[in-house]
Amino acid sequence: MNRIILLFATIATIFSSCSTEFDVTAPYKEIPVVFGILNKDEAVQYIKINKAYLNDEGSAILAGSVPDSNIYPYPIEAKLYASYTPLTDSNIKYIDSVVLDTVHLNKEAGSFNANNIFYKTPAGFKVKYAIINRDTTWANYQIVVRRKSDGKLIAKSRTPIVADFLFSGTQNEVKLYNRFTKIYLNHTFNWNGAINGKMYTTFLRFKFREVDDLVGTSEEKFVDMPLFENIKTSNSTGTSKISYTLSGEAFFTYLQAKLDPLTSPSARREYIAPLELHFNVAGEELTKYIEINNGSGGLNDIRPEYSNVEGGLGIFSSRMGKVFNQLNKTNLSQDAIYALKEGDITGRGAGTANDLGFR
Repeated sequence: MNRIILLFATIATIFSSCSTEFDVTAPYKEIPVVFGILNKDEAVQYIKINKAYLNDEGSAILAGSVPDSNIYPYPIEAKLYASYTPLTDSNIKYIDSVVLDTVHLNKEAGSFNANNIFYKTPAGFKVKYAIINRDTTWANYQIVVRRKSDGKLIAKSRTPIVADFLFSGTQNEVKLYNRFTKIYLNHTFNWNGAINGKMYTTFLRFKFREVDDLVGTSEEKFVDMPLFENIKTSNSTGTSKISYTLSGEAFFTYLQAKLDPLTSPSARREYIAPLELHFNVAGEELTKYIEINNGSGGLNDIRPEYSNVEGGLGIFSSRMGKVFNQLNKTNLSQDAIYALKEGDITGRGAGTANDLGFR
């Protein structure tokens, strides 16, 4: 949900870009703006639908705070259609459709608070899938926006759904240290890319518990370590390969930088198994939108507009989140746990000033 709102906020940057070809004296034209990022794992899908406005006199913020400047003055209908037919097929056969509910979402007080209108899927909605040749195939989706009074088409767009993905090959426990040689090791994770997934951002979550036996307290905490951000695969067909090599020395050094030694002599830390690898995966269209509109922000930065909305502007795509936390594949090895407790970066071997208290 927050991601959709953040994406919608970026349109202010797009519209503020300079253009010598735009005629500010041209007749008024209603320009639909659609932002929707579907996620098969979420119970509710939200889509933001507004109209663009141009203000050549006075404050654009004040003009935008007037509901009629960016909200349709007449009722509209937003409808989602599902199909297993390829998006390139001109004779799409729809297997399901649903009219979206109009909702007003709470927002911080301000001029635009009254304009925070979204369209959401009704209760019980689920993204459609089918088992075809033993593979899970998610439906493709189309959003169609029409005027209620006469059914006039306002805007439409299509997107496939980003599917699930798995480890590739045999993954073993995470061996980042050899206690006999006292050498830090590297561990490589391998995955098969997600069907319809193009861009990946990943972080590692290390969970632990802080315990004080004297006072009887116990609190679970975690440290998130970024691994890679906005990495693209060669294709989005599910045949691409993703890999990441985690450095043992870098892992323990990161923990040392993020955690302070315990101050109470009766306190200790306990590793909570396993490690968690968190993925955010963007679909093809969302990836293009991020790449094209995510400039450096400098004075000479001219950002080309990108939209896959027919009849308007915006982005309609999909994404997914995935957590890998399997004991036999993402758990620290016994030697790595030993390094936490006794090693020269985070353990007793690091000295009193640097010992993080893992026991």
